[in-house]
Amino acid sequence: MLHASESFPSHWVPILETLLVLLGLALAAAGAPPLAAAGGLAMRALRAMGRHPGRSLAALALGSAAVLGLYTAVAGAPQPRVVDEWSYLLAADTFAHNRLANPPHPMWRHFEADHVLQQPTYASKYPPAQGFVLAIGKVAFGHPAAGLWLSAGLLVAAVGWMLLGWVPPPWAILGAFVVALRLGAGGYWNHTYWGGSVAAIGGALLFGATRRLFRRVRVVDSLLLALGVAILATSRPYEGLLLSLPVAALVVAGLLIGRLRPRPWLRLALPAGVLLAATLGGVATLNRAITGDPLEFPHSLYDRTHRVPPVFLWQPEEPRAAPARGRAGAATVSPALEETPEERSLASAESLSPTETPGGRTGASAETGWRAPRTSGWHRLVVTLYFFVGLPAVVALLLTPAPWRDPWSRFAAVAFLAVSVGHFLIYPWWPHYSAPALAPLLVIALQGHRQLYTARRAAAREPRAFGRALFGAACLIQIVLFLVQIPAHRADPADPSRQRARLAWEFERREGRHLLLVTYPPGRNADWTYNAADIDAAKVIWANDLGETANADLLRYYGYRTVWAIDAAFTAIDPVPRLLRAAEAAADGPSGF
Repeated sequence: MLHASESFPSHWVPILETLLVLLGLALAAAGAPPLAAAGGLAMRALRAMGRHPGRSLAALALGSAAVLGLYTAVAGAPQPRVVDEWSYLLAADTFAHNRLANPPHPMWRHFEADHVLQQPTYASKYPPAQGFVLAIGKVAFGHPAAGLWLSAGLLVAAVGWMLLGWVPPPWAILGAFVVALRLGAGGYWNHTYWGGSVAAIGGALLFGATRRLFRRVRVVDSLLLALGVAILATSRPYEGLLLSLPVAALVVAGLLIGRLRPRPWLRLALPAGVLLAATLGGVATLNRAITGDPLEFPHSLYDRTHRVPPVFLWQPEEPRAAPARGRAGAATVSPALEETPEERSLASAESLSPTETPGGRTGASAETGWRAPRTSGWHRLVVTLYFFVGLPAVVALLLTPAPWRDPWSRFAAVAFLAVSVGHFLIYPWWPHYSAPALAPLLVIALQGHRQLYTARRAAAREPRAFGRALFGAACLIQIVLFLVQIPAHRADPADPSRQRARLAWEFERREGRHLLLVTYPPGRNADWTYNAADIDAAKVIWANDLGETANADLLRYYGYRTVWAIDAAFTAIDPVPRLLRAAEAAADGPSGF
């Protein structure tokens, strides 16, 4: 089972959490005074913070960002491990250069890599929100990792603001605190460039604004609702749509039966409609800049022009037609990109997780067809519950059915299940895919904690000692797990991402400009061949080695660079570059033809 830190190489942390929860249940049933005292102390602290919720949430948000920044200062900036991360970093670099897309490179076939478009433009295939946040970090602080600090802080602030509309202030502070520990500064969302926080922020804005609008329709809440939808549409469109549908149905029903007032059409429909229309216009502009067609999304263009395994159940199992590919000619691509979809998916999965592939199919006994996602969908639901709120909250929900009697809690459950059921219909899945569903799940979990805090058990020495003891145990468990999981984000020195980072650092320190020709072993993606938005301006360029004949044009084009060959074999713990050619002294830029 995946933990909030996917960097753990084993299941020891989930096992530790399970043991701590069982111990907490046993001590609470015995009426342990220390745990009950801890629960009472925690609640008194939360109530004190709840008297000034704005300042408390601001402190938690800044603290989450500061802890992440301190960890980065000590351990170094995250090194991309997954090909998706490189694509997001390309988007960030492109936006930081005030461009929506980059012109295609004349030697683009040597730079082909997963999740990156080379034609008709050189750009990321992914929606822009994550890349935009990373670009803010790059522009403001000089490194995209600063965008992760921003994501961590905004996630805590947005979740806290959302919860203030649903639960009393002390419980909203508790929810924000758990998110800061488990996801903001503690989880892989902000220790990698893979994302998750941005979509969760969009879901929180959507859910927080919805609850407030049913108390009083205000323009600011209408705009925040539309902003939440816009963030979801530009970060996790599929899951964002699934979360937005129940909200849209509720809002439309409220308009029709008059539950939204005053002047809902003027204060709700008009501001939200204008912002959503502007979002559609922005998305169309981005699509046109990248694909040439306002209605063609970069992701769909990439899927059409590459052999991509099906994502949704209703898509055919057979790989789609791929462009003509050959060796030693103009129509040549990287050998790593000529593997079958099954080989590439398996290789990618092996580099990410020992237990689950991105398609949600495990090991040699992987299922195919309709049965696979339906079976793994239950696993995804369990992982989502555990990943977002942890076992203490799950236990609270199991012990306290009272929250389900509240109509708003039932609506939150419907919204959460809408996203979860949607993941029964897709093959690839990771916990950050479910990020939009964090908001409704937190609402349900905190309602369970509220009921649990006042729970009574005859075996307890005091009427409420059982609930307070369990609450104290839950708070302590979240803190312990945070302290345990933080060190897990340190990358293994033998990881290929660390090898590439070491080589990049060494060549950045050398004089002159360099071209690194990378050869990949069978079964491995071209996960080192990623470059900046302006390839020719970079001091170090990574390119796919396509063979002597195909490389001739590339070497002539980069006659002014020193050329090195690198074998990126999995077994090469310390790959050694081999000099192929020194830079030509007379050349000072791309030579062309």
